[in-house]
Amino acid sequence: MKKFSIILFSMLVGAIAYAQQPTVNTLWEHSMAGSADWSTGIPVGGEVPSWMGNLTEHGMAHHDGMLYVVSRRNTPNVVRVLDAETGLPIDSIVIDTTVFNRGHLTVSNIAVTDSGQILLSNQTSSTLEEPFRIYLLEMDTLGNHSFSTLIEWQKTPDTTNVNQQTTYALGDDFTVFGEVGNGGNGYILVPDADASAMEQVVFRWDFQNGQADSVPQQIVLQEIYPSFRNDSITGDTIIADTIAYINLGLSPSLYAVDDNHFWADGYNTYPSLYNMRGELIETFRGDVRPGTTNVSGLAFFTFRNEDYLLTPASNHMAQGDTAAASFQLFRMTQTGAADAESVAVFPERGLGTNINNTYASSMDVDVRDDRVLMYVLVPNNGIAAFELTIEGDTSVVADGTWNFSSDDFNTLGQLDSITEVNGLTIYATNEGMINISEDAQNYEGTDYTHGLYLENEGVFDLDGAPESNVLAFEVESNTQITIIASSASEADSEVHMAVENTDSVLITLPVSGTELTTLEYVYTDAPTTLYLYSSDTGLVLYNIILETVATSVNPIAGLEEIRVYPNPASDRVFVSVNRPTQVGIYDLAGSLVKSRMIESKNDYIEVNDLQPGMYLIKSQFSNDFSRKLIVR
Repeated sequence: MKKFSIILFSMLVGAIAYAQQPTVNTLWEHSMAGSADWSTGIPVGGEVPSWMGNLTEHGMAHHDGMLYVVSRRNTPNVVRVLDAETGLPIDSIVIDTTVFNRGHLTVSNIAVTDSGQILLSNQTSSTLEEPFRIYLLEMDTLGNHSFSTLIEWQKTPDTTNVNQQTTYALGDDFTVFGEVGNGGNGYILVPDADASAMEQVVFRWDFQNGQADSVPQQIVLQEIYPSFRNDSITGDTIIADTIAYINLGLSPSLYAVDDNHFWADGYNTYPSLYNMRGELIETFRGDVRPGTTNVSGLAFFTFRNEDYLLTPASNHMAQGDTAAASFQLFRMTQTGAADAESVAVFPERGLGTNINNTYASSMDVDVRDDRVLMYVLVPNNGIAAFELTIEGDTSVVADGTWNFSSDDFNTLGQLDSITEVNGLTIYATNEGMINISEDAQNYEGTDYTHGLYLENEGVFDLDGAPESNVLAFEVESNTQITIIASSASEADSEVHMAVENTDSVLITLPVSGTELTTLEYVYTDAPTTLYLYSSDTGLVLYNIILETVATSVNPIAGLEEIRVYPNPASDRVFVSVNRPTQVGIYDLAGSLVKSRMIESKNDYIEVNDLQPGMYLIKSQFSNDFSRKLIVR
């Protein structure tokens, strides 16, 4: 599932994060501009990749080291498979014309779910005349593939007003959230691309157990930014600004964020965040904005607790100092897109100046622990990959990461003795064995393949020293400890952290059921050894991350004692504060939906009556703390 945190991080995280310097570097580029001779300062020659045609490539997605690009250069059409590390082609999947046989374009765009489901759409210029379809591409371990239809929808003609039929042009773009095929639950959003429509409609198909709604929901956008109007003509007189259009224009693009929100971009609009009622939540109204209109496309992601948005900076014509066919990366501030910061415009020379009359650019991102890989494609110009990293990071130093899916751990299997791996000591015995087993999970954009199972309560000897089912590691002063974990069963569990022996428990963190959650704690005392163990209901650990918070950062007094957990939450959320605090929960529109006086560290707020989605939980009448909260 994708992670969303568009409004207000905690003040400590915000202070730390903004000391970091994001840097974008080129990994590889295969483009007209990249292959040209620039020795005279003016490009001479240059070619697009040999597999790319003239406006025939539109739609790109990535998964598991591969890039998938829809290509209509040849007949039958194909899905080009590229090596994501080099951008070089390694295979082609031929489109089955007995299945892909309807639409203005029988294949148009592509998306891949977190689990690797490959989805393809056709494109229809009028759903009155041709059905809109989305297909599922399945491949086995031998490389064989098959296609099946997930969605087929055609508009029913309006018999009451045959002269003013509403048509919809679907398939220019679509976005997927969750898993939709093979028994999955999620949804697909598809924008209407009819540039002459008076209103912008986005269609939503929900999937339950792999079955799509037969009739989609229609979401009508209430506002676009910037808004624009169309002149009307009465006789020989032009009456200006009389007809308001709420329309994304040619080739609109969408990006699903969570069950309740999505980003949308259009030919003449800035990227904007909407809820499923079509209400505009956030957009670029400040001084820093995307470099151009007349081209659409976007990708949203979260990296190191900060939100980013990738958009086109120009189409096939240069915009001032911005080269043609280039891209711009924005970092959201605590107030969101309204005061976003421009991180970089790249590549410096763009990808090329060949005409791109699709008026859209394709992009996708691969968020990893230490970097983000950004893949971009401009039809008729080329394809490239860029890397976002954090440079000059003097406020946070990553001291340890124990990802149990890594090669250091995933081959260990069953442990029956004390084992030390990269500074993490695992206490196990014949009577208290610890397993590192396969457990495929995707959480906040990270794929986990293995988990470390603490299936029993931690055991210590009479002197308080660990014996079995305990993990131990050294920590320095001012260390933030982040744990990705779940209970080993449907029953709730707990994570205990103790200093030097079991009698000195620092903190106990609750874990609700088998759903993965993030646990955070800031240790501020002298360097020591911490012991981590479970309650008797058991625990599964996926990742432990230590980060040293530099003393140059001035956290709010007592912030280390303010915690919000579990997060995500489905029933209740505990707020641990160091003094009585009025705490409020706000939706993304800024409306207060819950309020309670929190008197002690064991107080909580019920959230089981809130709609699933993203909220902000913060102290109402002070700046003591602010957190993003996910309700499921």
